[in-house]
Amino acid sequence: MNGTIRASTERAYRALVDAVVERMPLLATEHWGEQVRFGPDRTVELTMTYLDLPDDGARAAWQPLFDWAERQRGTYATEVFMASGAYRGYWDAAHWLEIYPNMIRLDTRPARQHPGDFWWTDHEPDTGRFVNSYQSRWLPLRLVRDRPREASEALYRASLHHEFGIHINKALAGAAPDAVARDRTTSVNPAVFDALGLVICASLQPFTHPGVPGHEPDLAAAGAGARAVTEAMSVIRSVSPGSGSYVNETDYFESDWQYSSWGDHYPRLAEIKRRYDPDNVFTVHHGVGTG
Repeated sequence: MNGTIRASTERAYRALVDAVVERMPLLATEHWGEQVRFGPDRTVELTMTYLDLPDDGARAAWQPLFDWAERQRGTYATEVFMASGAYRGYWDAAHWLEIYPNMIRLDTRPARQHPGDFWWTDHEPDTGRFVNSYQSRWLPLRLVRDRPREASEALYRASLHHEFGIHINKALAGAAPDAVARDRTTSVNPAVFDALGLVICASLQPFTHPGVPGHEPDLAAAGAGARAVTEAMSVIRSVSPGSGSYVNETDYFESDWQYSSWGDHYPRLAEIKRRYDPDNVFTVHHGVGTG
């Protein structure tokens, strides 16, 4: 499922955030993944995947939202595409070219190794980018489910500062029982089991790299972007105390990073680190045992 719902006014956008949050607890299952995005352009973007659901079942999760927006055509503009097929077609360029060609970009370089190689359109900027700021936060399911007005108010206010996405597949509230049982034996922050998704807010300069003539980063823009991300995430943090962050996609300057990344697991992880790597041979910024 890919598309957008755009509001014509600020008041309409505030109501749209309410309507989206109302649907979001239904995504806390093993069937849904990818993102719901909010931004200061008064747009909600849906880039969702669903697995092992009939089309009718998948659409049912969102149809009340689409119908609500359609009844107010003029106030809202909805462009959403939904399609499904056998999973084996997910990495097949011919499949996407047939049902939704804008989803991919074919590799047309003369030196390509394999005809049909492609990349996702959304990932084109990943080839080179300067990161102004990159922050994440686990969004508790109970906040969205039990206090939807508070959740939607926070998401709305955060989006006025900077766009962000809620990555449903990176959290485990509603996950399959065998997956939850397996993952509870790992070092992952326990907050993941109570989270609807991972909020990621990032300011990036695409196709940019220090030292490449004509593609150097704009440092003034970097500072402004970093401040906007911090302002947005401060709102998210205010309604998710203690929920922490995801260690592989987090703020380089994360405060209280030990608890934020690993929660109550950190003391045991530090003990294991001291036992098996007393000389700190294996190290990474804000890794276990680095501070």
